[in-house]
Amino acid sequence: MAPLDPFKIIWISPDEINQFSRRRYPQDRNVTRLFGTVKSGEWDRRSDIPTEPGYDGTPAYLYHADSFEETIIHQSLKQRFVDGRPWTETPIVSEARSLLDNDQGLWRGCDSEAAIRQRCGEIEALYNQIATDGYRTQFDLIEQGEVRRVGFLEALANEVLVDIGRDGEFLFANARHRLSIAKILELEMIPVVILVRHEKWMDERERVYSDEAISEHPDMREL
Repeated sequence: MAPLDPFKIIWISPDEINQFSRRRYPQDRNVTRLFGTVKSGEWDRRSDIPTEPGYDGTPAYLYHADSFEETIIHQSLKQRFVDGRPWTETPIVSEARSLLDNDQGLWRGCDSEAAIRQRCGEIEALYNQIATDGYRTQFDLIEQGEVRRVGFLEALANEVLVDIGRDGEFLFANARHRLSIAKILELEMIPVVILVRHEKWMDERERVYSDEAISEHPDMREL
């Protein structure tokens, strides 16, 4: 059987992550139970993403679109860090204020103007950190004392998380701000952790392993 390390960190280009996982949103619910999971069915291809309330009350429409780069989040970060717009003129802040005023949910639990400003400041700090020091794994950041020390699985859960569809496509699951920043900075490689693989992709991994074939896919480089 083809070997599989469910906790392995692999490095890929952020440009390889364009589409969303079609599993139920939020895709990182019960995340520590998902590492190394195999699922069959149409979850990688269906047109609509089933949704339920996020853990922080964030409506799904803020985080999803036809592609990652079309999301309100990514467009807002581009406007801030590429075009130099103030946060107050970005779509995410407009939407966050509208949600707050109309009692329709919250962005990342931001229940006041001050909380919205604080969240924007946190994203700004993350951008500056990555732009200045490069993209580092959570384990590196913990070792250097730059983020709080957490357990092994929680640290993995804070990386960019992806699923793999039946054809080997990387499908985004979580850590949208870091992925967005990586794309904006045009980074060559970032660390990601795989949550769910499609059953048919596992069949392809097994075929490559059994045939002793060579594959350049990051999930099969060491088979």
